[in-house]
Amino acid sequence: MPEPGAKGLAPDPRDPPSWFTERWERTLTLPSWLGLLEPEPHAPYPRRPRPDYELLLVLAGELELRLPAETITLGTDAACLIPPGIAFAQSAPGVGATVVVANFRAHSVDGWEPLPLLGIPRSVTLDHARLDRARVCACCSAAEASDPQTRSDRRLLLRHLIDRYLLDGFTAKRFATVTDQPLPAWLATALAFCARRFPRPDWSVADIAEAAGVSASHLAHGFREHLGVTPMAWLRDLRLSEAAARINADPASALAAIAERSGFADYRHFARCFRKRYGCSPRAYRRQGHDAPTQR
Repeated sequence: MPEPGAKGLAPDPRDPPSWFTERWERTLTLPSWLGLLEPEPHAPYPRRPRPDYELLLVLAGELELRLPAETITLGTDAACLIPPGIAFAQSAPGVGATVVVANFRAHSVDGWEPLPLLGIPRSVTLDHARLDRARVCACCSAAEASDPQTRSDRRLLLRHLIDRYLLDGFTAKRFATVTDQPLPAWLATALAFCARRFPRPDWSVADIAEAAGVSASHLAHGFREHLGVTPMAWLRDLRLSEAAARINADPASALAAIAERSGFADYRHFARCFRKRYGCSPRAYRRQGHDAPTQR
């Protein structure tokens, strides 16, 4: 990640935590779409769930995002990162807005990527002086092209925008990180184990602890200390994300079968957890994903 505290100096408390920087440097961002939108004032426009992250940056005007658990208003130079699988509605109050939309997938080269640990979606106002608006507009306005230079420019711009969002967000303390300390090696092993070998319904904390080479109590303490969640809450979120992706990608499969394949043995428990996470039932989520009009 660019612009951390100078090497050899004491770290600035506004810098990204060292554990995040280490993981982010090993994470690839794979763009799927990058462009400019100019929504006009209208009633909230439904956006269907997507399998990738979506970064929204307002260059002019104001954008309102109605998410399952909250409403976020973005002014000029403000951005918000929406995690995969979230349905929301957007509107542009007043005279409309000019918005950069960047969709991407994050892939770690060795098991897990750190964005889910930030408590997103969160709004962040970007440093105007460090935001190259002319470059952003020129690159986003360019027609999609197959030449290597254009593809390279778009990949570099996407990473620049994501890094700018993260750096300014950490500076403003907008993210829900629990610790500034490096993650212990055993905890990184546990997270990679969960990401590589998707959790079965019969997995327990003891299984993860065995893979990490620590006791179950040590595992639970480390998860709470470094990540702010219990191991089972981490597993549950992994399973819910997998289920949301399956629902969106496979409209023909029964919801109970998707729940089971995603690690939930009890459908009623799955439905309760799903509603709490996404603000609607699995059935309603499926309708949102396949009935709502697309914006592009």
